[in-house]
Amino acid sequence: MTDSITSNTQDQDEKHKLFLRFFNKALILQANNQYEQAVEYYEKAASLKPDHLPTRQVMGYLYQSLQRFPEALEQYKQAIKLHENSAILQNSAGLCEERCKNLPAAKQHYLNAIHLKHNNSEALNNLGNVCRKLGEYELAEEYLLSALRLKICVETLANLGVLASERGNLSLSMSFYEHALRLEPDNPAVKWNLSLVLLSTGNFDKGWQLYDQGKLAQTRSKQISPAVENKNEFSIEYFKNKSVYIRGEQGLGDEVMFASCIPDIIAVAKKCTVECDNRLLPLFQRSFPDTIVLTEYDSIVGLPNVNKTSADIIISSASLPRFIRRGFAEFPVRKNYLNAYKEAIQHWRKRYATPDKKLNIGISWRGGINDETRRRSAGLENWKNLLQTPGCQFINLQYGDVTAEQAYIDKYMREWPDTNHFHNIEQLAAQISALDLVITVSNVTAHLAGALGVPAFVLLPHSPNWRWFMGKNPSPWYSSITLFTQDQPDEWQPVFQKVEHALQVKYLDKTADLVSHDEHS
Repeated sequence: MTDSITSNTQDQDEKHKLFLRFFNKALILQANNQYEQAVEYYEKAASLKPDHLPTRQVMGYLYQSLQRFPEALEQYKQAIKLHENSAILQNSAGLCEERCKNLPAAKQHYLNAIHLKHNNSEALNNLGNVCRKLGEYELAEEYLLSALRLKICVETLANLGVLASERGNLSLSMSFYEHALRLEPDNPAVKWNLSLVLLSTGNFDKGWQLYDQGKLAQTRSKQISPAVENKNEFSIEYFKNKSVYIRGEQGLGDEVMFASCIPDIIAVAKKCTVECDNRLLPLFQRSFPDTIVLTEYDSIVGLPNVNKTSADIIISSASLPRFIRRGFAEFPVRKNYLNAYKEAIQHWRKRYATPDKKLNIGISWRGGINDETRRRSAGLENWKNLLQTPGCQFINLQYGDVTAEQAYIDKYMREWPDTNHFHNIEQLAAQISALDLVITVSNVTAHLAGALGVPAFVLLPHSPNWRWFMGKNPSPWYSSITLFTQDQPDEWQPVFQKVEHALQVKYLDKTADLVSHDEHS
């Protein structure tokens, strides 16, 4: 019996020594910012002592720092089991749930944190922000103002700015951002958000300036030309008779939109090179034949006759509007600036053809990333009346996973199994160009339709994204687009009623007249 106890004690001692060895090794690696390696040793330590709270806490922190949020969340949940009364752990778990897009779960963790510590300004700020993402605007305002009363900080002011903007109060939004900038004058995220509000209202002078600064802060690693110092140089004259290298923009929709500036630069530059997303390469090469068009990968490995460093100007496409879109009068009215492949357009027109010559309408109902998705997307239940409009054939153009909506798609739309709306943009451009009309929310499909000159009805949330200038019609970026904006947040039905009316008046009544004329002939 004594030998057994002694043996167990020795085993426990060896296990404890091994635990300390792993734990201390992890601490050293963490101190040297070797987080991946540190996590490996903390995992080993946790396997020996699963109930060691500090190990769980620090693993959660490290996984969170490494953007591995599901793993971080699991560690925080384990830690909460060991220490149920920790407001810090509840708040951290909420942040991870939020990054995993589990907003109701995040909300509950923040509420738990506030229950444990009533004056927790950080948890109140996070709770207010997640309520905004859920569309619970009154609660969001209540929690964010409570956080601000406890502590005046840039993050809370910025979140109040976003909330005011989404509710359509742009002047209040600007006041929150300006207050935040008085506390941190060089904060790039606040400058960026303020620029979007200014651009929404048509304040291009200051708006493009702050937009440019925010964009440069996000892309510091990218090579760009020195900033222009003289305000008078912000005009098309800056590019005259120069070799210009235009870098691609993050986000496919933005890259298509800012490409509307490329013809202006081609017209005056000595030489123009355009770098774009590889999915846009054939479309851009066809549409801008007087330029060298390449992908970022091509620019890295090097192509013949391409020497980026020899360019007089290296600039992001997102910076071009500051020079050539300084007022609504400088947005050119053109039918299109991108061209799909003609033979592919004809191919799709044949595939769309119906014996009764129905109107071919492409639709897309989901857009945006992260918390923007909820505001910008219109679930298919809102489309039911529209999709039953006589004389119309609706074509599915939605990219991404549509498994959950497949039954709806099968009932009301046509689609082809050989299409890929996310990866094959060349094919999508041809599909769009073969349509009579596109009806979509604000997403890549909307920008492509506008750039290709295809008529489109674009459905926008209340206080829409800055790109649409508060729902200004006709759209300055795209002459073929008509915008339909929510009167109240999250109310789509009045928007669809207007769309159905416009469809009838602009297309179906005319189609009926033409059919009647053909029959009498």
